[in-house]
Amino acid sequence: MSRLADIQAEVQPSQQNAKAEMGLPLYIKVLICISFLPTFWLVFYYDDRGYKKKARQCEIYSGFGAIFWIIFGIVLWVLHKYA
Repeated sequence: MSRLADIQAEVQPSQQNAKAEMGLPLYIKVLICISFLPTFWLVFYYDDRGYKKKARQCEIYSGFGAIFWIIFGIVLWVLHKYA
């Protein structure tokens, strides 16, 4: 019985490491870009659970989303002011 427990103890961390190395799916990246503030908590969620790659991707795409919304706001302001 202890041999089985040893094997399970070895397999479990390797499965967790494989999950931690997986990236975010495309639809999640798009969602993070579109809805910048509501999804920013995902950075902390993934970081707390040890998914460093996913947390980093969330930070990057949240930054892209912030830049997009700032530029979009400026364009709308300029169009409103000078149109």
